Amino acid sequence: MYRCLLATLCVATFLVPAFADGSDGLHRAQIEATALGGGAYVVTGGISNTGFVIGPSGVIVIDAQMFAEDAQRKQAAIAKLTTKPVTTLILTHSDVDHVYGLPAWPRGLRIIAQENVRSQMEAMIAKPDPRQPPLPANFDAYLPTHTLRHAETTVIDGVEVAMTHLRAGHTNGDLVIHFPKQRVAFVGDLLTIGDPNLPTAGLYPVIHLDKFGSSAGWIAVMKAVLELEADVFIGGHGTAPITREQLKEAVAATEKRRAEVKRLFDGGSGLPQIKAALNDPPPAAPLFFSTFVETVYQELLRE
Repeated sequence: MYRCLLATLCVATFLVPAFADGSDGLHRAQIEATALGGGAYVVTGGISNTGFVIGPSGVIVIDAQMFAEDAQRKQAAIAKLTTKPVTTLILTHSDVDHVYGLPAWPRGLRIIAQENVRSQMEAMIAKPDPRQPPLPANFDAYLPTHTLRHAETTVIDGVEVAMTHLRAGHTNGDLVIHFPKQRVAFVGDLLTIGDPNLPTAGLYPVIHLDKFGSSAGWIAVMKAVLELEADVFIGGHGTAPITREQLKEAVAATEKRRAEVKRLFDGGSGLPQIKAALNDPPPAAPLFFSTFVETVYQELLRE
């Protein structure tokens, strides 16, 4: 969910500050795996929320973490619960905090992603972004081995999983990963509710305009997510899990805020006037993001 905020209308970047002691400079709590039922777990404490599901014959992992040490801690948490092997890793999208930990996982895994994610990862390798942390060694050995364009329902390790890409939301490669029996949906950075690093208390989504994300698309996607037979929703950052009522609140608030920005924009207001009218805060530090108001304004300028 990160890109550099060079000006008020620029999309945000995730900058990892370097410290003399060699640390990444970001506080990370201890990795914790919390049971959601039916063999499904949410993993918190790393830079991003991730998860896994233990099936009859193996383990399905959701997202790879950002740092190798967190990926290794996640594997240790799995090993405490089962001796079954990790066979499959499903990516919710291509942001570095969800894919840079891939080389810390065993080789030979089946890696599943929406087709745009593979293209974005190939671009990371071909032309590394100097604004991002250095590409991990052997990253090119962990490109997705199976991609899908829109939707696929399958059985992995005896577990039914439905993977859906409806349209661009946070990015154009978002994948909603629904486990019907467990009644859990992993949605990555489509949800960041409760993240203290986000402006406006994380109520509104972060949209990657440079990855062809869309605020209107986000609303459509999340309305479809609300139709899933799921009791909890796991976002990529912030509070986890999210209840159906919390998700409904976030969708309603986002739809209302987008309509407010459009009304003011259509009335001739510029960004400073719109931000003042809606009491839009400055981007939060130390992680620099465009606010949702700024993102919608930029989208409307492009239309």
